[in-house]
Amino acid sequence: VPSESHLLMAHAKIKARGIDTALFREPDIHNQATAFATEPLERSQWKYFSNYPLWKAKKGEVLC
Repeated sequence: VPSESHLLMAHAKIKARGIDTALFREPDIHNQATAFATEPLERSQWKYFSNYPLWKAKKGEVLC
């Protein structure tokens, strides 16, 4: 998502669907929300995430 406000809106939409979440905030950047995770999802719940692309490593990119 492009901004913290977009992330918080997405988080609120998912919580409104009754899905448990954990919101991650970064204390070193003024406690800004940077991500959230969900409980394990049922297959029927996957559709709520279809508009959000997953991050994918670029070819040859190594993560530390």
